Amino acid sequence: MKSTRGAQPVSVELLWFEGCPNKDDARTMIEQAIANTGVPARVISTEVGDDSTAAALHFPGSPTVRVNGVDVAPFYRDPPAFALACRLYDTSSGPCGLPEAIWIHRALRAAAAGADRS
Repeated sequence: MKSTRGAQPVSVELLWFEGCPNKDDARTMIEQAIANTGVPARVISTEVGDDSTAAALHFPGSPTVRVNGVDVAPFYRDPPAFALACRLYDTSSGPCGLPEAIWIHRALRAAAAGADRS
């Protein structure tokens, strides 16, 4: 196992809008994934307040989790429009308002491995 000591922290973004019923659970999932993987990470929590900000941030819905700018959902594609809306992830259990925890783990490990290659 590679040492993460001295490694640049991975950037984890949590994008959400006020009233999102899954925002807090997404934050907990992120914190658990960071603790479980041991990947040094910096969490950035961003409230998306209006449709123009949603468009500027390419916000597909709340909550959105990105690691080093990449959405954690496998096979993610931008939707036809960006707006304040709840997000549904296509998980192995069916549509869900949260990403699968393993997606966050994989994204953290991949970002850390990429950061170690210089």
